[in-house]
Amino acid sequence: MKAIRQLTWVAAMLALMMAAVSCNNATFLNADETEIKAEMTGAKGTIGLHSDATGFELTHSPEWVVASIADSTLTYSMGTNDTKAVRRDSIVVSCGGMSLVIPVEQVVKATKLSVNPEKVEFEKEGGKAEVTVDTDGAGVKVDCPEGVTATYAGGKLSIVAPKNDKATINGVVTLTCDSLTATVNVTVKGAMCARCKGTGYVACGACKGRGFRTKSFSFDYGDGSGTHYEVFHVGCRSCGGYGEDGEGGGSVHKGSGKAKCPDCGGKGC
Repeated sequence: MKAIRQLTWVAAMLALMMAAVSCNNATFLNADETEIKAEMTGAKGTIGLHSDATGFELTHSPEWVVASIADSTLTYSMGTNDTKAVRRDSIVVSCGGMSLVIPVEQVVKATKLSVNPEKVEFEKEGGKAEVTVDTDGAGVKVDCPEGVTATYAGGKLSIVAPKNDKATINGVVTLTCDSLTATVNVTVKGAMCARCKGTGYVACGACKGRGFRTKSFSFDYGDGSGTHYEVFHVGCRSCGGYGEDGEGGGSVHKGSGKAKCPDCGGKGC
């Protein structure tokens, strides 16, 4: 009788042990993200893990990825990829006899470069503006037009324009990263009209600033000598000129060759 009770106790214990083992066997293991794609400059984040078993374990992580698991959350981070090659590997998580592979990839050069806004305008007093730069690359280079300075740091482009007592500045700030380019159009209003440089006048469009226009005509004497051409000049009436010369004589009074600036209305500013 005692032997039977001992056998019954052993069987019960084995059953409990088997039940405990079977209770921690997972029937599923997944994560909120199926892959990790990182920019050249690095990345960090968290991923939720899910299973009907307990005890998530990190069984593999690349040397260039810092990863850890707390409760059911995978935390990862990586720095800049300066290897000049795309880095690919996997993070492996185990739980309840199952394994989950999360591919990891980090690019080596920029795949995107954009700015917002794409146009910045300053009053003649000058000022500072900030532009958001979206890029996954490193080593963004900046080229500025004369009269404007710009610096890039941490995803931000800072553009500074000093007080402008001269002509309006219209230029382009150019950003380059690897093979990508982005531009910001910059305008700094000036105390002086950019088109006429403060004079209030531009070249007359009718005579191109010469004060006269050229005309020509052809004729044939009918003596077999062929077609003849004569060129003469006419004073440009658009800018105050008059008269004309030619075979019949006459004189040309040139115009000023100037016209009122259409941008400033002749004010020069």
